[in-house]
Amino acid sequence: MNPMLRRRVLIYTSLIAAVLLWDILPTPPTRKAGTFEAASWNMQWFPSGYMEMQSPRDEARRIAATAKLVRKQGVPDIFFAQEIRNTKVCNALAGQLNDKSFKLVVCSAFIDYETQEPALQQLAILSRFRAVKSGAEPWHASDFIYPPRGYVYAVLDVGGELVGCFNVHLKSNYIPEDQDEKQQTTLNTLKRELSSRQLLGHIENLREAGVNGTNVTRFIVAGDFNTSILEKRFAAETTIRGILDAGFKNAFEELSGDEHATLPANYFYPAATFDYILSAGLAPGDAPHVLPLNRISDHREIRAKFKMPAAASSPPNPARRSLPASTDAGPGNARLPPRPAAEARNAGKMPALPSEQSANTVAGAGIARPPFICPCIPAATFRSGF
Repeated sequence: MNPMLRRRVLIYTSLIAAVLLWDILPTPPTRKAGTFEAASWNMQWFPSGYMEMQSPRDEARRIAATAKLVRKQGVPDIFFAQEIRNTKVCNALAGQLNDKSFKLVVCSAFIDYETQEPALQQLAILSRFRAVKSGAEPWHASDFIYPPRGYVYAVLDVGGELVGCFNVHLKSNYIPEDQDEKQQTTLNTLKRELSSRQLLGHIENLREAGVNGTNVTRFIVAGDFNTSILEKRFAAETTIRGILDAGFKNAFEELSGDEHATLPANYFYPAATFDYILSAGLAPGDAPHVLPLNRISDHREIRAKFKMPAAASSPPNPARRSLPASTDAGPGNARLPPRPAAEARNAGKMPALPSEQSANTVAGAGIARPPFICPCIPAATFRSGF
């Protein structure tokens, strides 16, 4: 081979290798020193993209395409995934990110009420930080209310500081065609509010008990809340507002409007912001981002960067809503506190839940107060999923 031809071969080979490496290796992080990035994404029935499982070949392609997308965006330090199928899928995705420090911390295995088998929509937390404690908790039924799924949590060691991370996917606004719209809307709201209160009970326990003798004063709650603090139709709902009242901040409070909506408009629904990253005891590290919509999911991924506040301003236990202590032994087993008395509501400690707005009915929707169930409503109504 003459020298000129050999030189051309080397150049072309180097270019091909560079293109392949660019496609395989994750984009180097651009965050500032001392900051870390959290990302949350409802991945839409991942990896099938549908309610029904697809062929192994198609699902493998979807995992590969998603991994390629995340690599180009930059692998976050903490990833809150919703609607991901199981541990196997989580590990398959993490394995294709080509970042050895980024691993699955916890993935749920919640049971579907109807099939009594593991649901196809689970929750997961993946991270490059070491977990000192992690687990999954189903939402607890309260009287006739059965919220679907639950939450996963992980207490991560972030540069020597413990950060309690919680991932949620709360009850949707889905209403079956054969059900009363007003009643179902009230029930959907109740399920989310009760879930939120259980979550706050776990956070309260962590604040008080810590983990292995170490205080936990910094928290992130992220996920798909299926409600919004920006829309009038959810103005009376306390799901997110209750968490904010407990000392949390919305990382995206400066962003509003359809251009920042995490669930873009489609043929059936207007644009909405249902996905949030809420934090307590952490300082913003940079401007948050709502990433562009892609073919993987109907939700847009959201990312926010955080840093530890200066030592002199370490957060005290913030003023919070009065939540009774759990009767269980550990912070990982926080039970849903009983509903506060009406006097506490009137004193302004907690906003009223729909279940307490009427002595005999739930928000005037014709649903009897617990423990009685309105005989005109099928029992399955109270246990519906999504």
